[in-house]
Amino acid sequence: MKLRNYRLTLMLIIAILTPLGFATKFYHFAGKAWVNNYAGDILYPMFWFFCLLLIFPRFSPSAAAILVFLFSSLVEFTQLFSTSLTQFMRSSFLGRVLVGSSFSLIDIFYYAVGAFAAWLINHLLHSFMFPSATTKPQRHGNTF
Repeated sequence: MKLRNYRLTLMLIIAILTPLGFATKFYHFAGKAWVNNYAGDILYPMFWFFCLLLIFPRFSPSAAAILVFLFSSLVEFTQLFSTSLTQFMRSSFLGRVLVGSSFSLIDIFYYAVGAFAAWLINHLLHSFMFPSATTKPQRHGNTF
């Protein structure tokens, strides 16, 4: 039951992150430039982190954070190259949001922030809300 509730919580987090990520591209208030250019870079690895744990709930959260950071960074480096496939992907709004359009080294810093933030949120979930839904094997029986 706890694992089921944990997965429902992950779905809720993903449901919040998805429109929030898209909203960063349409934000027009104070800090517009930072929100438009970098807030999504924090939310992007968070989204993938929680998707990964939703699909594989026993996957190590630390490994998931590292994996999504490396994946996000790899996608960033693909922006240095232009192929017919990348041009096609970037021709739509969704493609530009998912794979980006121009390389920026600072984006990698924000990917690390997002991966760490997702790991921290997940850690807090396990610590306070779902202590028995851990990814570590539980010891049963012998108390000696």
